[in-house]
Amino acid sequence: MYRAFLICTVLLLFIKCKNSNNIPLNLLLEPYDFITNSGDTIPAQLGSFEVTENRKAQIEKGIELSFVLFPSTNPNPDFPIVYLAGGPGGSGINAARGSRSDLFMTLKEIVDVIAFDQRATGLSSPFEYEECEINLPRPTETPLSHQKLIDLSLKAANECAEFWRSNGVDIDAYNTFESVADIEDLRKALGVKKLNLWGISYGAHLSLSFLKYYPESVGKSILAGIEGPDHTVKLPIYS
Repeated sequence: MYRAFLICTVLLLFIKCKNSNNIPLNLLLEPYDFITNSGDTIPAQLGSFEVTENRKAQIEKGIELSFVLFPSTNPNPDFPIVYLAGGPGGSGINAARGSRSDLFMTLKEIVDVIAFDQRATGLSSPFEYEECEINLPRPTETPLSHQKLIDLSLKAANECAEFWRSNGVDIDAYNTFESVADIEDLRKALGVKKLNLWGISYGAHLSLSFLKYYPESVGKSILAGIEGPDHTVKLPIYS
């Protein structure tokens, strides 16, 4: 029988699960009053655990990931559902506060439902810094050429990359590969054999990648607005 807080919890005093890089996952779960955008208060649990920022780096550095768990009212729930937001950059926790909140509440009648904030989104670190803001001059007296747009975009990207590096963030670690491994570490931290995935847009892309690398860790999946493995490159007009 699944219960998310039975394994790797005991409030961290007795059990410490580890991820593939041997950093303790340090799962914490605490009571949490979840307030929706419409003002409803829902009893939930706020969870966090630690993962390796860059699993390919020689020096291990941990970052904290957060989620909200809505305990199921079903006395015999199946494996938990993990909601993966789109973007990339969307917050699963914020999504649960909005128009999808009724669906979250309906699903928790069947299984535990987890609104997961992927790395660098929502409550998951590194969230303690302000967003990178680059003010680049854009010519208004003449049409913006394709090459000029490329040059401005590259300049902005390089300046933002330097901003994050100067704050100690390994920007090479924020990609689908690492996010997939984060979901597997979430499964380990919860102490469950499988996860059911609920992904939308980039969340669907992330779900498909998880299915590719960890097929034995997935029970069921439901995907919407699917972005396939080769569909993440977008023209600026669609951004």
